[in-house]
Amino acid sequence: MIVVANIIDTLDLGGTENMAVNIANTLAQSEDYESHLVVTRATEGPLLERIAPGVKVFLLRKKKSIDFKALRNLFSYLKEHQVNIVHAHANSHIYPAILKKAMNFKLIWHDHYGLKINYETGKRSYPVSPFVKSFDYTIAVNEELLKTDIQFFKIYPSKITYIPNFSIRQRTGHHQPPVVLKEDAVKFVSLANFREQKDHFTLLNAFAKVIDKHPNVHLYLIGMGEKNAYQEKVEIQIASARLKDHVTWLGVVDQPMDILKQCDIAVISSTSEGLPLALIEYGQARLAVITTNVGQIPQYIDDKNGILLQPKDTDALAAKMNLLIEDQTLRKTLADNWHIEVKNSFDADILFSRILDIYNKVLNIK
Repeated sequence: MIVVANIIDTLDLGGTENMAVNIANTLAQSEDYESHLVVTRATEGPLLERIAPGVKVFLLRKKKSIDFKALRNLFSYLKEHQVNIVHAHANSHIYPAILKKAMNFKLIWHDHYGLKINYETGKRSYPVSPFVKSFDYTIAVNEELLKTDIQFFKIYPSKITYIPNFSIRQRTGHHQPPVVLKEDAVKFVSLANFREQKDHFTLLNAFAKVIDKHPNVHLYLIGMGEKNAYQEKVEIQIASARLKDHVTWLGVVDQPMDILKQCDIAVISSTSEGLPLALIEYGQARLAVITTNVGQIPQYIDDKNGILLQPKDTDALAAKMNLLIEDQTLRKTLADNWHIEVKNSFDADILFSRILDIYNKVLNIK
């Protein structure tokens, strides 16, 4: 029995957190693995109800950056359960890296960084360099991260690989009643938490132009608010006279695929991304996609399976949204082609098996 502890900071609704929960849930289905999920900071969040019954959850309740009580509790937990592998996502690598010299586990760092990278320094918003020697292996969610991890953090090429995000939608028995969307409107959707890099303002400004030409449209926003000035400004814009009858913020949705499958067109308006999980979920739902030309998105989206445009270009976004409203044949073609591409490039079983291969590699299991 291999004991694996995935570790994340919160149970918020984000790509990093979704991946950690997906991996923990899938491991719990195997007789060869005992699956744990360690949450360092938050004690609750929208992903709590998506955790499968077979996953053992430990809430660390860290109160500050270096919380010695939390560090001791993590040490005791990993020791008690004889954890073989700690799979640390994003900036949750710090505590296990500190403990590693005193314990007998392998540490895998899963690099999910979604913000713009400073190519002169490789600087992150959290420390990486001091802990690199503790990593037995690194997984980068896009090729840009892989290159910069090797260049700036001196991670050996033989100890890092690129595995894109993948979506495993698992119902755990806890879910909200289904939301039924308007049937007589062309429905747009954006699956993105309320953060500045997601740039909801360009999306909303473009959609206001679309309404002027096509009043029978509706935009659904799915995502978690940050309870900050950015969210307040977005909510004020949504409530404006021009948008209030055409835009709905659904907040956190327990089963977003239920919503996506009722929509027609999906939009990513971000100024910065890696390879967003939402893009893959749009393909699974067979949606036509309009997206900004950021991160690794252009490697997969082209004029045959989606529409690419530059960030913060309100007029271009409005024009492409109008195009897909008016050209239903193009909309269906793009949706079908992206659905096929997602099936071919982001097959969850294949990508998950690559993670298991890494587990076997660090444990010297052949």
